Order: sequence, then structure tokens, then C-alpha cells
Amino acid sequence: MNRNQVQPLLLLLAAAALTGPLSAQTRSQEPPKEPAKVERVKQPPKQAAPAGEVRKPEAPKMDAPKADSPNAEKREIAKKAAHFESVHRDRIARIDRLIAIYTAKGDRAKVTELEALRESQMKRHDNAMEGFRKQIGSDDWGRFEKEIKGPGERAQKVREKQEKPARPAGKN
Repeated sequence: MNRNQVQPLLLLLAAAALTGPLSAQTRSQEPPKEPAKVERVKQPPKQAAPAGEVRKPEAPKMDAPKADSPNAEKREIAKKAAHFESVHRDRIARIDRLIAIYTAKGDRAKVTELEALRESQMKRHDNAMEGFRKQIGSDDWGRFEKEIKGPGERAQKVREKQEKPARPAGKN
């Protein structure tokens, strides 16, 4: 055989030898096995209560305040009031910012519209807070107002620690 004829023949044989085992592996491969099924413990089905019997409610969740706690309801109302106050402050801040922007632009119509919107939001806030005050009671409302109106005790302590001495007037 000629040297020119041997090289292509060797290349073909080498290619066949390399691809043969690969194709054989893919053909004889088993399908993946299904994961083992976990057997669930069967619980007896819930039965409906007889007509004269009243079913006891299930145990309360752990994260919920206990219903027998005297302040649980007041605590929930205070949470709602605090959320309402937070939303109110965000809205008022946005309205005030828009009023400043439109005043700078000179758009008087938009400013009057925003001022009317601000007044209606303030009225809504006053009415809602009055309702919350009636639900919580005047004694607890004072404590609540102290918490939401002023800075918290922890925030005051942090600010006291961070206070820096005044800079001299001549230096930058």
C-alpha cells in the first residue's frame, strides 16, 4: 500500500474506535430511576360534629398574640394606627415636595389642586386617629402618641453619643 493510502485509512479506523464506545454507552443507558416515594402516615379523616355538639377551635398559632391577654386587641389596634401614621407621613411628604416643585415652576393650578389634596388627607388622618383613640382608650393613647410623635429613647441616646463639637468659624 501506498503511504498516501495508509494515512486516511488509519484516521478512519481511529475515529471509528473512538466513537464506537461513546455511541454504545448512550444506547445501552438505562432510564433514570424515579425517586423513592415517601409513605405518608394516614390520619383519620375529620368527622363532622354532631348537630348538638359544638367543636372546639384548634389551638392558636404561636406567633399570634394570646386572645386571653387583656392588651392583645389594643396592641393590634396600635399596630394599625402606627401603620396608618406611617402611610400618612409618606403621603404628606410627597404632597409637600410636589407643592414645592410646582411652586418653583409657577404652575398655580397644580399647587391649588395639591393643597386641596393635602387638606383632605389631613382631615382623613384626623378622623382615623380619633377613631383609633376611642378604640384604644385615652390612657393607652397617650403612651401611643408619645411613641409615634417623638423620637424614640434609643434614637435619642444614639444622637447624644454622635454629637460633635461645633467647628470654629474660621475653618472649613
